[in-house]
Amino acid sequence: MNIRKNKDIPLFLLLIPVFKLIDSLITFSEVVYNINFFIAFFIDIFQGYVTWVVVRYIIKKMEKKEPTFHFSKLNFAKQLLFTFLGAFITVLIVPDGHQMISGTRYIDSNHKHFIHDLITFFIWILLTNFIYLMLQYHDIWKKSEEKLQFEKVLKAEGLTIKIGDKNIKILLNDIYGFYVENGFTFLINSNFKTFIVESSLDNLGQKLPDRYFFRVNRKFILHRNSIISFKRIEDNKLMITTLFEKPLPIELSISRLKAPAFKKWFELDTAL
Repeated sequence: MNIRKNKDIPLFLLLIPVFKLIDSLITFSEVVYNINFFIAFFIDIFQGYVTWVVVRYIIKKMEKKEPTFHFSKLNFAKQLLFTFLGAFITVLIVPDGHQMISGTRYIDSNHKHFIHDLITFFIWILLTNFIYLMLQYHDIWKKSEEKLQFEKVLKAEGLTIKIGDKNIKILLNDIYGFYVENGFTFLINSNFKTFIVESSLDNLGQKLPDRYFFRVNRKFILHRNSIISFKRIEDNKLMITTLFEKPLPIELSISRLKAPAFKKWFELDTAL
């Protein structure tokens, strides 16, 4: 999700006051709209913002640990549980302003007050998690569309490389990979010639079609045509054998965390 671009902030800055207003309307009847009501309302909004910041922090941490493309019902249940606990502790520490509102509660019993507040609170947490989930999937969909567009251009026109005053095109099936050295990003073609690319490896990794390219580690992105084979080594890592002799090594290791994804990717039958 693009918590990373803070797209959620304007949305929740608007949603929290709306939710707090709805909460007041479904909690109280015959509300007296005096100065106390507005003070209480702003106290509630402040509590809502503080709670949201805590929930947002928890979701952000969990997203780093479990990216959205590994989403499962279990992961969502864990996120829901941790955000609920974090938000619940926060509302216990940060008071609301309900005591200042002059009006009659729809529910008279103190016990039922608690049940009503707990249900309302849980709905807010569920709604917040659902909104973040939708934002995450929207972000993934948008990146997928950008990748498809980039792939179409790459297939039709190739990648533009600047050499001095000239711009040259390197076709998709002539690109064997990319690597970083001394702060520069290089492209290596099927003739093992290298060219400087005016883009970071991270940026390329987000745009290149996953069917053909794999991010081996922080230094290398390889095309499947440049990989001959792979074998298992210690600690569930993989050692891949490439066509390169120079400037890249013939063998490169893949961490145990990336090994399952690489095996699945390598075994995929993809024709150019």
